[in-house]
Amino acid sequence: MVREFQNAVVRDLVERTMMGAEECGVETILVSGGVAANSQLRATFEERARAKGLRVYFPDRALSTDNAAMIAAAAFVGFREGKYADVTLNAKASMPLA
Repeated sequence: MVREFQNAVVRDLVERTMMGAEECGVETILVSGGVAANSQLRATFEERARAKGLRVYFPDRALSTDNAAMIAAAAFVGFREGKYADVTLNAKASMPLA
């Protein structure tokens, strides 16, 4: 079941990206973020990009971490300093990390 989900996500991401690249007339694709560490996604992008004559780049896997790790690292600093949020905290994209 998990494999089917991964296959569907990879297929959707690659298909949408390829359609977007064609519509915009780009020659290069950069895949980044935590998802860029996924081996199946990398292989599928490389295969499809090669077939379409596009270049595809990925950051090093060590740099392709999940944003959750970044948020946890930022929160840990506040935690060590005794800065805690109360139950009224809500998600805001513009909240400072430090």
